[in-house]
Formats: sequence, C-alpha cells, structure tokens
Amino acid sequence: MKRYRLGCSGWSYSDWIGKFYPEECTPKTMLEEYCKHFDTVELNMSFYRLPFEQMVKSWKERTPKGFLFSPKLSRQITHLKKLKDSEELLSAFLDRMGLLGEKLGPILIQLPPGLKPDLTVLENFLRILPTKKKFAIEFRNREWFSSKTRAMLEKYRVATCLIDSPGMKIDDEVTAPFAYVRWHGSSAWYAHDYSKSEIDKWAKTLAELDVKEVFGYWNNDVNAYAPKNCLSMIRKLGRIE
Repeated sequence: MKRYRLGCSGWSYSDWIGKFYPEECTPKTMLEEYCKHFDTVELNMSFYRLPFEQMVKSWKERTPKGFLFSPKLSRQITHLKKLKDSEELLSAFLDRMGLLGEKLGPILIQLPPGLKPDLTVLENFLRILPTKKKFAIEFRNREWFSSKTRAMLEKYRVATCLIDSPGMKIDDEVTAPFAYVRWHGSSAWYAHDYSKSEIDKWAKTLAELDVKEVFGYWNNDVNAYAPKNCLSMIRKLGRIE
C-alpha cells in the first residue's frame, strides 16, 4: 500500500491561532500543536538562512518518533549560484540538516523562474548529491520539462516536484520511487482555499501515481487554509485507500 506523508510548508504562522491552533497557543508551542495533526513538515526557513545547530537539534527533540522534516535547499545554491560551484555550500547544508538524523525527509531543490534549462549544469549538480538521501526538484520555468530532463532525473532518482500554482499545474511527472507535491494555490499564490472538488481530483491523482510513497505539502498558509486543506486531503485519501 502506498504511504502518504502530508503536511504544510511551515508551522510558525501567528494567524493560524484561533483558526487552526488553539487560542492559548504561542510561537513556542506551535510545533508541538502541529505534530498533533501531521507527521511531516516542509522547512521554508532553510531556504533563506542556514538554521542554527541548536535550533535543528531542538526540532528533532520536540517532535515524535517517525516525524519527518523536508528542508528547502538554500537559495544561495539555487538562486545565487544557480547550481554552479556549490559543493561547499551543499556540504554545509547537508551537515546541518543531518542533525535531524532519522527525521530528515526529502530535500527540496526549488529553482527560480528565470533559470533556463542547462542540462550540463543540472547534471553536474545532480552528480554531487548523496545517493542515500531523497531529493526533489521544483521547476518554475516550463522550458525545463522535456524528455531529456526527465531521463536525467530518472537516472539520479530525483523526484520532479508536482505543483499546483497560478498558471502552472504539473501532476504527472514521476521520476523517482517517491513523489513530492506542493500546493501553492491554484488561483492565488498562498491564498487559495481548495474546494472539495479540487481536493477530490488531486486525491485521485495521488492515488494513481506509480510510486511507493508520496510527500505532499500545502503552501497556502493564508487564513490557515494549508492545515484545513491538508486535513481534508488526509481524510479523502483514507477513504480511497
């Protein structure tokens, strides 16, 4: 049976208090409250700066057994270096995230929209990724989607990130034994509340994916839509399976 790991893109949102978190929740207790509902979370903050060592250790200690974190790779690698000459930065990132131990899930490589296809650069980067870790790559430029890109990702067992966002929906690219999905909001970035019919369609898509495991994260954090929609999806998939 396929395993689903579904959660949100982050947990520290003050406007979730009263909508998802209880009124008495504070920033210091949000992670614990989050873990009452989900068994995985995507780390957006790791994209902006490398988390402090003690912070990473704290996340590991405060979460239950079996919980997984999916960190987003540093923007210094993806947006500034554009995947070139980034061995040292990658090593530092992996060392820090490695403190999560068995709680480290797939690592997301999100490329900028302005980065056009260069398969030589891509393969040079994929070559330095450790094979014992899971990686997913999110293309925000349609020009990347080609048979050559697909074959390269299959070769290195890197998942193509399936996405739902304004102007772009990718739901059928499977390049690894697992799938990685991000829901940004189909009509508005981060502010779309998915309808029952939208969730039903995506649930059917996930159920039909030829993979052993699905990681999926809701990035529509506005008005606590993310946890609301994620819980709806979990309930729906439970009925399908």
